[in-house]
Amino acid sequence: MIRHAALFLLCTALLLPGLASARTTGENPLGVPRAEFAAAQEGLDLIYNRHYREALQHFERVGVDFPDSVLGPVGREIAHQASMYERQDYSAERAYLSDAGDAEALFRRGARQSDRAAWNAFLRGVHDGLGAMYSVRKGDNLGALNQAWEALESMKKVERLAPDFHDVKLASGMYDYWRTVYTERIPGLPSFGDKREQGLRLMERARNEGLLAPAPASLVLTYSYLEKGDVDAALAEAKWNQQRYPDNLLNLMVLGRIQRRKQLNSDALATFEYAVQTAPDVPGAWFAL
Repeated sequence: MIRHAALFLLCTALLLPGLASARTTGENPLGVPRAEFAAAQEGLDLIYNRHYREALQHFERVGVDFPDSVLGPVGREIAHQASMYERQDYSAERAYLSDAGDAEALFRRGARQSDRAAWNAFLRGVHDGLGAMYSVRKGDNLGALNQAWEALESMKKVERLAPDFHDVKLASGMYDYWRTVYTERIPGLPSFGDKREQGLRLMERARNEGLLAPAPASLVLTYSYLEKGDVDAALAEAKWNQQRYPDNLLNLMVLGRIQRRKQLNSDALATFEYAVQTAPDVPGAWFAL
């Protein structure tokens, strides 16, 4: 149970920063130069559309254009982890660890950049969340939980420094909703009250008002509605996501499972067949079919 909870948390920790909306204007409340923030949006959008090679090339250029920013190596970390998580392998492990080391060096160098405090805290949270995901896949659950906690603390810092950056509400909403779920399920854990509805509202705000989080917030909301038993709301969210990112494999897989659960068998079959067509080299797509 705890391992399942950690996997869910860390999967969505990967998705939070890694999936961008189509709003590539560069406008942001973090004080990040518009060109850099727009580059983040464009690169992350490539990842969510599963263009991993192009995303890696894009974030290589970002590292050249913005050499003092941690965005370049963190963007490459996201691309490596997204690809490996999808395939359930370690094919990019060496490259991921190299980019993670480069990110650590840049974090140390930029620790005193007060004008970038919120942006650096956000990227730090992304970096630690990815590290947690890597640790849990390697069987280091304690290390993963520590890194996940550090990631959450970084997101709280962003919320204090840039309260109008609504993307971080996804992390807060997930915490409220899923902490309630697991404290109720696992005997011996202390209760902190039922905050599921509060969590859903925060996640919905991230979907509706975020600059980087709308698509991942939708995916997390889909899982949350399923846990709640609201299958119709889950189906609506998955379709919302599909309309915007038809090739995203994670959303296709959950959409197909929802359709099968509602006995929409022809729709489910079509969804799984499209998933296989989209990602023929990913074993999980064939397994669902």
